[in-house]
Amino acid sequence: MSHPLVRPVISAAAALMTILALTLGTASPAQAAQPWPPAYCATGQFTGIETSIDEKQTALRGNVTPCAPSLGDSRFALVVFSPDPFSIAFAYSHLVVSYEPNGPTPFAGVFRTKPEGEVGVCAMRTLRDRIACVRVTFRDDGPATMEPIPTDDPLVMKPVFYVEDEAPEPDPHGFCGSCLELPVS
Repeated sequence: MSHPLVRPVISAAAALMTILALTLGTASPAQAAQPWPPAYCATGQFTGIETSIDEKQTALRGNVTPCAPSLGDSRFALVVFSPDPFSIAFAYSHLVVSYEPNGPTPFAGVFRTKPEGEVGVCAMRTLRDRIACVRVTFRDDGPATMEPIPTDDPLVMKPVFYVEDEAPEPDPHGFCGSCLELPVS
């Protein structure tokens, strides 16, 4: 049996090492290059939040538009940020979305489990450039709520690392079959 403080201490040490590495200019291999082709610039917004009747799943909706026609297959990602000040965030490969060739690109992200308290969620042009961000508050006595926050809000101004992974299995209950799944820790 491990001591209950071991995991938080290791997490804090890892976050500190990450911050030091980024500050000193020796980024990890995950940060060395932008893993997806970004648009030169983009605008966007989160437009709605829906909670299932049983309040176990919450979907965020929005859209993103490149400022000018993009070259190649430009993409953006959805990233979830923990309120823990020492946490880091991850851009998972299955959450990277290609822009529509003309007009806004709609997106949807689903929390398949209910986090405690609040989290930040951003649509990100690159691992460092946030397009639009929201604070999502999960309540014990009702559906989740969402409010826009600045892209430099302390809740979302944390290092982001890219993770190659496989898309999650589709939800057999069909809550949001075409949506992206936002991982929660």
